Order: sequence, then structure tokens, then C-alpha cells
Amino acid sequence: MLRVKNLSVRYEESTRKALDSINFDVSPGEFVIIAGASGSGKSTLAQALIQLIPNFVSAKIDGSITYKNKEIINLPRTELLEIFGYVPQYPSDFTTSLLVEEEIAFTLENLAIKREKIIEKLENSLSLMEIEHLRHRLVTELSSGELQRVALASALAFKPALLVLDEPIARIDPKTEIKLVNILRKIANQGHIVLAFEHRLDYILAEADRIILLEKGKIIADGKPSTFIDLLINIDPPEISEIAYKKNKTIISIEKAVDIYNKVFPKTNRKEFLPKNQSSSEEDLLKIRDLSFKYTRSAESILQNINISTSGNKTIGLMGINGSGKSTLIKLISRINRPQEGGVYLRDKRIKSIRKAKNDIALVPENAKLFLIGPTPLKDLTKIIGVQIKAEQIYMDLGLVELMNKKLYHLSEGERRLIAIINSFYLNDQVIMIDEPTIGLDKKGREILAHLLEKAKEKNKIVIIASNDPRIIPKLDRLIIIEDHKICLDGSPREVLYDLEEQTELLPNQVVRFIQALEKKLGISLPHFIDTDELNEYLKEVE
Repeated sequence: MLRVKNLSVRYEESTRKALDSINFDVSPGEFVIIAGASGSGKSTLAQALIQLIPNFVSAKIDGSITYKNKEIINLPRTELLEIFGYVPQYPSDFTTSLLVEEEIAFTLENLAIKREKIIEKLENSLSLMEIEHLRHRLVTELSSGELQRVALASALAFKPALLVLDEPIARIDPKTEIKLVNILRKIANQGHIVLAFEHRLDYILAEADRIILLEKGKIIADGKPSTFIDLLINIDPPEISEIAYKKNKTIISIEKAVDIYNKVFPKTNRKEFLPKNQSSSEEDLLKIRDLSFKYTRSAESILQNINISTSGNKTIGLMGINGSGKSTLIKLISRINRPQEGGVYLRDKRIKSIRKAKNDIALVPENAKLFLIGPTPLKDLTKIIGVQIKAEQIYMDLGLVELMNKKLYHLSEGERRLIAIINSFYLNDQVIMIDEPTIGLDKKGREILAHLLEKAKEKNKIVIIASNDPRIIPKLDRLIIIEDHKICLDGSPREVLYDLEEQTELLPNQVVRFIQALEKKLGISLPHFIDTDELNEYLKEVE
């Protein structure tokens, strides 16, 4: 059994405890989600469990963490390695090897496992995560989603007694998410402890035995997931649970939603949704022409013959399975990478270098720390807009006064990401590109992102988002799907989402899957909703 007793953590130079008197037990075979808003203490708890705090991160720690009645802090590191499998929020910060197979084998080698067994465990782990095709790839050439799966394979390779996973779903598409959740459920059923520190709860919540909710460093709830849906409303509930009709029903799966709602919908023809009226300049400001790219040592292209044109006043989403080339494309647009063929044009002028792009194109990388200077969010924003009073007003308007004077290194990863996104929207660049914007963001953070997207439209800006998070889709004007190195779908989010499962390897969001499942069960055509706001409005009309 894992036992956490009166655990408190306070970082150096901080006056507030990141964790305050945390108590819980977890038994072998339990699959537990630890959830909470950004800054609630999730990553701090994960790092304390595996002793990154206080061994590698300076912080004062009180209380005890025991496993099988042994104090974790007193265990030698070799024994810790045998107990814990850990996947950090940013796997790129923890990689040690050049090749994928070497990365997965690294921990096994440190445990002095025989070579034959290492090969066997390596192959089993590659197969489990369905990444055999990545075995001989350079770690530096992987997409963030691919690297996430490699990190999971590394953690699973030696079958640890206790898995600690910090945002394991953050970078993967819904289909891979469902597969991973099933794998974690199977591992727990085999007698292992699985602790998933997670924001995205669409599919994982239905499979977990238990959820622990954190708020400002304290546990506010601990029990069966279905019991605390109301408490999740301000954190991150599954999309399907936000359907307003029949509120006395707790719904955390599409299957249950279909059972409950199949008699609610009238037998009606599909409701037509008209495009939103948007003022936009007709001229295409950004043009991507015949763009192709591959890494030097690779025979296979990452992207082939990519063509995209757009006017201002547009928010465009890029989606695709892990490794499809989403992040590569935005790096090509910003000239961080150079294409073998084709070009990028802004206002009909070809962008030839990063220097030429820097005042026109802003890129927020997946690792937000690379975008921030500090020492505080307020100082960062003041450097951009020039006047501190204006920067303070922006933070007040966004409801983030409590963050603006904190040291950047005292912020959670989700809070840092939100600050980086805010900064990017106050630059003067025509084009803003954000790689995986919702990693670590809670519901409030996503609402702020939606507000910033609307403000960008008022300034005729182009925003390009690379993400597989389905929750961002309703905020888009256009959705582009990349598959097999090419653009395979390109249109309005509504059109693309309802073709997605049939024409690609991806799954749409839960609302779309729910409507499609109902259509199949009832044998009728239903309105093509893409979010719960539309669906709830419709249900009010038909009640």
C-alpha cells in the first residue's frame, strides 16, 4: 500500500504551501485520477511521490510517504527505480538517449536486467504502446505526442509496482487516449497502482476507480468519480457530462448518454447550421505554397505538398495523429525549420529566415518556458506593451491578479503556458501560432484562451493552433487534418468533425460521437452539434 500522511511542501522563497497536509492511501490494483485546477498542486504531489522533491527541486517537505510501510525518502535510488514508473509533464526534459530503443532500454539497463530480458521487455513495451515503427528513430526527431508514448513505454517496460503519470493524455489524440486508458486499466487490474495526474477527463474518468481533487494544495474530495461531477464543473469535466438535460443523471460515458437520451430527440431532419458571419479582409494575407519537408537522415517525408491560404480574422486548427507533422508545419511557417521545397508568403512577400519572420509571426512553443523571460508575468507583459499600468489592467480584466507578481518558477506548468499565450496575443505580429495550447490549462484557462481568440479577430490577426485536444475545436473557424504527410480534410469544424472518423484515423469530440451513435441507434438524421452549448440549447427547445 502507498500511504501519504500529513504531506506538506513549500518551495524556496514562497510564502504559500504548494501542498498542505495531504492524506490518502492507495492499494494495489487501484486506478486513481488526481485532478485539480492549474496551480492546485498536482505536479508537486507527483514529484514529491517519486522524490524529485526534495532531492532535485529545492523545497521544504514535511510529513511522510510510505510504500509497504517503508519511508520512501529512506530508500536507495535503485529501489525507488524498481518501485516507481514516472512520466513527467514534459518528457523532453528527461530524455537521456539518442534512439528510441535506447531510451526505453535505459532504465532496464540501470536495473542490471540481463540483455535477453531487456530485448524482450523492450519489444513488449513497443508493442503495447503501438510504436514499433519508432524503434530506430532519433528521439530529437519525434513529435511531442510520439515522445509522450515513448516515455510511457519506458515507464511500463519494467512493470513497476506504482505508476506516476503527470498529464499522460495531454499530447495524444482521442483514439490513442482511449487505447491508453484501457492499457492503464489493465495494468491496475494486474495489481499495480496507477496514479494519473490529469486535466483531460473525457475517457479516463469512466475507467478510474477513484478521483482525488486538489484545490490550492489541499484535498477537497476523494471517492468514486461519478460522485464528484458537480465539483469538476469548474475544473474539467468530461464533455459528455455537461449535457444539461435530466440533471439528476450522472453521465461520464457516451454509451450511458445514448441509453438515457435516445427517447428525448424528436424524429426530425437535420438542423442546418449556417456559418457565422465574420468581417474579414478578402485578400489572402498568409499563403503556404507546395511545402515539403523531411529530416536529413530520413528517407520519409514528414510533410508533402502542403498548400494553405487564409485572410486575416481567422483561427485555424491543425490536427492529426501523433507524428503527422502539425508541429513541424508551424515550425516551417516561422522558419525555425527550412523546407526542402515550397515557401511561405505573408502579404505576398516570401519569408526567408527567422529574422525576417520575427516581427510578423509569433510562435508559442509547446514548452512555454522557452517563451518567457521573467522574473514575473507582470514584468514579461510590461516589456511587450511598454506600460506597467496597462499590463496590470490586462491581468485584472482576465481575473489573474494573483498570478501577475509571482516568480515564474513558482507557477505551475499550466499557469506558465497560460502566461505565454497571453503574452503572444499582445505582440504586434500578424500571425500567432501556438503549439498544443491547452496542455495544463483548466476550464478557466481555456475560457481565457477563447476570449483572446476573439480579441485577435478584432485586430484581423491569423491564429494557427496545432493540437489534438477536441475541446478547442468549437473555437475554430477552420479545421485542417494532416494524415499520411498531406492535408486530407480542410473545412469548417462542423463539416470536418462529422467526416473525421470515416475518412481519417482520428476520432471527433464526445458530442459529435454521441450524435453519431444516436443517429445509428435511432436510424434518423439529427442536428450536427459540435459542442454542449449548441446541444443544450436544442434540448431546451424540445423539452
